[in-house]
Amino acid sequence: MDRLPIDYFRDEVRNGFFVPTAIKQAWGAQLKVLDVIDSICRKHNITYFADWGTLLGTVRHGGYVPWDDDMDICMKRADYEKFRRAAAKELPSNYCLHDYAHKEDHWLFLARVVNNTNISYEQKHMDEFYNFPYLVGIDIFVLDYLYRDDRDERRRCDEVKHIIAVADAIVNNKISKAAEDANLMELERLYNVKFNKNDDSRHLGIALYHLAETQMARVPEYESDSLGQIFPWILIGNRGRDKKLFKNIIRLPFENTTMPVPADYNYMLKSKYEQYFVIRKVWNGHKYPFFEAQRESLQAVADFKLPEFTFDIKKLRKNRPASSYRNTMQETVREAMSELCGIGEVPADASVLVQCQQAAIDIGSYIEKVKGEDNHSGRIAVASIEQYCEMLFRLYNAVTQPDNAGRCVTELQAYEEYVSALGDMKSAVQSQIIDRKLVAFVTDNPLRWQELQPLYDYYNNIDNTEAVVIPLPVLAKNLYGEVVSGREEWSNDRREEYPDGLNTVAWDSIDMHMLKFDTIIIQNPYDEWNPYITVPAAFYSAKLMQYTDCLTYVMPCGVNDFTEADVNDMYGLKYSLAMPGAVYADRIIVHSEKMKKLYAEYLGNFAAGTDKAEWYRKLVCDNELYQDTQSGIEGTQTAGRKRLLYCIGENEFAEGAGYALDNISKRISTMAGYTDKMDIIACTYPYSIDDWDICTGEQKEKFRRIINDAEQSGNISLCDFRNVDISSMTAYYGSPSPLICRFTEQHKPVMISASERM
Repeated sequence: MDRLPIDYFRDEVRNGFFVPTAIKQAWGAQLKVLDVIDSICRKHNITYFADWGTLLGTVRHGGYVPWDDDMDICMKRADYEKFRRAAAKELPSNYCLHDYAHKEDHWLFLARVVNNTNISYEQKHMDEFYNFPYLVGIDIFVLDYLYRDDRDERRRCDEVKHIIAVADAIVNNKISKAAEDANLMELERLYNVKFNKNDDSRHLGIALYHLAETQMARVPEYESDSLGQIFPWILIGNRGRDKKLFKNIIRLPFENTTMPVPADYNYMLKSKYEQYFVIRKVWNGHKYPFFEAQRESLQAVADFKLPEFTFDIKKLRKNRPASSYRNTMQETVREAMSELCGIGEVPADASVLVQCQQAAIDIGSYIEKVKGEDNHSGRIAVASIEQYCEMLFRLYNAVTQPDNAGRCVTELQAYEEYVSALGDMKSAVQSQIIDRKLVAFVTDNPLRWQELQPLYDYYNNIDNTEAVVIPLPVLAKNLYGEVVSGREEWSNDRREEYPDGLNTVAWDSIDMHMLKFDTIIIQNPYDEWNPYITVPAAFYSAKLMQYTDCLTYVMPCGVNDFTEADVNDMYGLKYSLAMPGAVYADRIIVHSEKMKKLYAEYLGNFAAGTDKAEWYRKLVCDNELYQDTQSGIEGTQTAGRKRLLYCIGENEFAEGAGYALDNISKRISTMAGYTDKMDIIACTYPYSIDDWDICTGEQKEKFRRIINDAEQSGNISLCDFRNVDISSMTAYYGSPSPLICRFTEQHKPVMISASERM
């Protein structure tokens, strides 16, 4: 697997849930572990596939469920045993395999591949796992064949539960020696095995767990119609799933890689979750995120405080010395213009005119240096200065080279022109430079610019106000906080990805300390406290506060409302709100009144010495901003003709089998009857039918003919799934894909096509 790009680790809002860099680090580390597992499986022809939340995430989200932090995969028993043998020899030296036989207190019937034996801050480990020091593992669950007769299955389950009960009693020293011996003898008789009675409790436990696994695996495939995870689900009465569902495995996109899933994934998820594309954010698993428990354990034994941002009340604006702004461009130009006008209003002689000209040239050069030669307001001011200098030169010639015949008239005319130009210059410089309010948008993510566009438009429409956009590069850090990005990353502020027409300024050419900003608006709250990425330190909030009296932090847009009971959402506030750019800002823009109250309560608890009333005043609920932003993002009704996206998925050939091509052809024919009212845009998922393993070569060829005929007849047009512009679409129809969540987020109709099952 290629190394994840730095952009992957940006904070992101997915399906209304905030995913910070810290979670992305955990995901990235897990993807590294998955790549190791995948390599072993490919080498030894071992089949594995996503299960539980990972299956749901793969199909519905094209990756992780946003509020999930772990990964679950599954293998049939034969593949599982084959993998354990191969992994014992081929896992990287720092990796380990946890199961009941190899890991203390791992009394579970699953294996876990872990990327290290302990938390590691070693440079090599941190570089490999994106500055993530914690243990990362992937659980591998096991499927066994079940009896056709429920009575036989219940009997097997009772046997397994009894073996586990004896093992747990021995391991936990909750059984007498006599009872232990009696149980072991009975198990030896029943299963024709031998136990070493001299073994310690752990090794007896291992032997008994192995016996339990043997009983779980005792039904051969040809005597079974179903598969199930016996521990714990079949043991507590759950039924398995048809083994045919696991016959064909295909790969679907998952984050930056692919994930094997049963080809019949749509049927499986519908039978498990019913309307599985209806998002219900439920969490009842381990402590979220998993690595916080490791951090707490490490802190308990460390003799120093682990690094994390802590609030310092002295850094609040009210406790800082007031900024004088004496050396800013505005004040410098104000003083220079005052001096120029003082001597230039009524120039006494030619030498004064020379002084005035030099002063004007210096002011113009200074404005161009600070504002840039292409700045609109700067050009207006400099143009007025140039006009003034031209009139000054005429007056100088009239004074020093008098025309005897018309000296007084010529000098008088020149003086009147000079006075007029002086007034125009004073007015232009005053309005365009001295009194002009500057508003800076300091942004590092072109994908989030749409959240700021309405605010940018708002300030641009205010008289005598100039909004400027300063795109920043995103840089990688090492474990010491040192920037390790190269020259290419430093120079890549991605300004070309922002909309045309913005007043952008290169971050490395603007002299922030020479300007006074009415407002500076930021989206990145971290300063140096992001665990993996950063921006140039000159644009940390502590620096920006020196250049304005109103540093404004905009909370991530698109996060759904939540309550204190939503522990996963609450955890995200550690990164989106409890960071210096937010807590030390003069204003925080939020997206709803409900969240304003929750944020104020949270900040009051986080920031010692403050109260929620103080924070409530600082939080601004700008409904108009977010309403406009959402309408810009959503575009719920496309202007003009309607456009229907028809998605054709590989799963149709698993569900419909021999009927799949007929179903697709019939749907296209039906839609062709509406092409006078709408455009039909077709895409395939996964991306190219050439990669659809479940289809035969003949099926692929027939599919291409169906699509080509429809395209040539003008009934449909084709689009790459990865390039679908949802904002231009009216509705979605077809196979399940991650696009459905994005359509529903934008309140656009979705209909999943029904497939006939064989």
